[in-house]
Amino acid sequence: TKKLEINYIIKDKQIVFVDKKPSIQSREISGIVKSKSDNTGIPNATILIKGTKKGAITDFDGKFSYLIKDDNINNVILEISYLGYQTKEIVVGSKSYFDITLEEGATSLDEIVITSSYGTAKLKEEVVGSIATVKAKDLGLEQPVISIDELLEGQVAGVSIQISSQLGEPVKIDIRGQGSITPLNSNIVGTSTQPLIIIDGIILSEEIGLDGNNFFDVGTGNLSENILNPLAKIGIDDIESFNILKDAAAVGLYGADAANGVIIITTKKGRKGKLSFTASNQIGVTTAFNGLKYLNGEQYQTVINEYNANSGNFQNVQPWNGVNTDWFNLLNTTGLFSRINFSASGGVKNSTYRASLGYQKTAEAQINNSFEKINASFSYRYNKDKFDASLVFSPSLALKKDPNKLYSFALPPTIPVKDENGNYTRFDTFGNPLAVANQNVSDATTIAFLTSLQANYTFSDRLKFSTLFGLDYSDKDEDRYFSGLNGSGDFGTDNDSPFFRDPTDSFGLVKGRRMLRNRDTRRWNWNASLAYNNTFGKNHMIDGILGIEARKEKVNFGYAMGKGFDNESVPQPVETAFEQDYQNDISESAGRSLF
Repeated sequence: TKKLEINYIIKDKQIVFVDKKPSIQSREISGIVKSKSDNTGIPNATILIKGTKKGAITDFDGKFSYLIKDDNINNVILEISYLGYQTKEIVVGSKSYFDITLEEGATSLDEIVITSSYGTAKLKEEVVGSIATVKAKDLGLEQPVISIDELLEGQVAGVSIQISSQLGEPVKIDIRGQGSITPLNSNIVGTSTQPLIIIDGIILSEEIGLDGNNFFDVGTGNLSENILNPLAKIGIDDIESFNILKDAAAVGLYGADAANGVIIITTKKGRKGKLSFTASNQIGVTTAFNGLKYLNGEQYQTVINEYNANSGNFQNVQPWNGVNTDWFNLLNTTGLFSRINFSASGGVKNSTYRASLGYQKTAEAQINNSFEKINASFSYRYNKDKFDASLVFSPSLALKKDPNKLYSFALPPTIPVKDENGNYTRFDTFGNPLAVANQNVSDATTIAFLTSLQANYTFSDRLKFSTLFGLDYSDKDEDRYFSGLNGSGDFGTDNDSPFFRDPTDSFGLVKGRRMLRNRDTRRWNWNASLAYNNTFGKNHMIDGILGIEARKEKVNFGYAMGKGFDNESVPQPVETAFEQDYQNDISESAGRSLF
C-alpha cells in the first residue's frame, strides 16, 4: 500500500483533505512582452502560471517581474495573453529573463461584439469605440469570490480593479480613471466612481450615501452601513459574458450616466434540444495571513522595561506577569469556502428555457465572520416568425455576519483574555476584541430580485423594433448591537440614566447600544427603440438606432437606535432602551432620454 501524504481540517462538521505541502522553491523572473507586428512593448499583458490565477501584469513599457514559488520551478508553464493576441505558453526551465513576442489573433476581428444594451451588435472590425469582451468561462469561476467582478482583475487593459477586504462589499472598478469627485472626508455621500452596470437590459442600482444623513453616509467607522455589491445579486455560474464600453464613442448612447464607463452583462440562456442538467461543487480553505511576527509576553515585557528604564520611568519597570496571549491566533482561524450550483436547460421548436439554483458560503478566517448567499435564475424565450419575447427573473438572498471587527488589532500579549472571575478582561472604548467578536452582533440581510421582459419584432432584414422593461428591487435589513458587557457598549455618564452607579466609573454608565437600519430600493427602466441596418454594394454600410428611455429610482431609508438596556446579555428591542432615536428618509430620482 502507498502512504497518502495528506492533512485534514475539520470545519463546521466537515472534513476537508488537503495535500501536504512539499518544500517550496522561489525564483525571481522578469522580462518584456512585445508585439510581433511593431516590436513594441504591450502594456497590461497578463503573465499567469498555467492552471492558476497567480501572475503579473506588464507595465506601460511591456515589462514585468514576478516571484515564482513552486516545488518544481523548472516545470512551471507561463501563460501570456492579451486581448486581440494569440495566447502563448512558455516553460520556465532554468531561465530568469524572458523576451516574449505575441502575434495578433487571426480571427479576433470576426467576433460579434455587443455595442449596447438595446440589442445592437457588430463585427469587431466594425466597432468604432473601445469595447472589450470577456467570457465568463475564461475567468476561472472556481475561485472563492463573492461576485464575478472580482475575477476581472488583470483581464482587461485600461480597467483597474480594487477588491474590498470586506466580504460582499462593492469592488471598485475604474474604466476611465477617476470619473467623479470624491469628498475630502472618508464619507462617500451622493457620489460614485463606479461604472453603469446593465444585466440583461436591467440597470442595476448602487448603494450610495444619502446626503445630510449621518446614518446612511457609507463611511468607514464602526457605525457605518454594510454596503452590498450589486453584482452579488447574480450567481457567478449564471453569467455568460462581459462587454466593457470604455471610451466616449462607445458609451455615447448613455450620456452622463456613462461618465465612468459601461459594463453590459449577458446571462446564460436556454438552447434548443433535450433537457440537460449541470451540477458543480467547489470547496476550499482559507487561512489568515499575518505579515508581522509578534513578541510573546516575556519578550514584550522585556522591551517595555528597557524603554521605561531608558526613559527614567523606573517605577513602571515591572516583572513579567506570566501571561502570554496570542491575540492574532485567538481572533483568526481556518476559514471554509463552499459553492454548490445546479441548472437545467432545454428547448423545443419555438421556446427555450433555463433555470438554476446556487448556494455559496464563505466562513472567513476571522472567527464569527461569514457571508452566505442563495441565487436563483429563470429565463424563458419564445420565438416565432418575426416576433420573439423573453423573460428573465433572478431572485437572491444574502446574509452577512461580521461582528469580529478587531481581528487585526495588535494588543499587548501580557493582557489576559479573561480576569480571575472568568469574565472577559475589559477594554475601555473599543472593547476586548474577543468579547466583541462573541458578544456583539453585526448582521445584514438582503432580499433582492432582478427581472426583465423584452419583446422584439423584425419588420425586415433592415428594420427591427425592440422594447424592454427592467426592474431591480432590494430590501436590506441591518442589525448592529454593541454589548454592554464589553467596552464597545459603554457611552459615558448620564445622571438621569437608570444605570447610574458612580460618576467616577471609567467604563461609563449607559451600557449597550443597538442600531436597526433598513434600505428599500426600487429601480425600473423602460426603453423602446427602432434599429436600421443596410449594406450598399460590398464595401458600404449604414446603421442607426432611434429610441426613447425612461427610468426611476426610489430608496426608502429607516433607522432606529437605542442606548442603555437593563439586560446586557442578549440584544433587546430598541423600544426598551433608555435613549431612543428614530429617523426616516427618502431619495428619489427619475430621468427620460431620447437617442
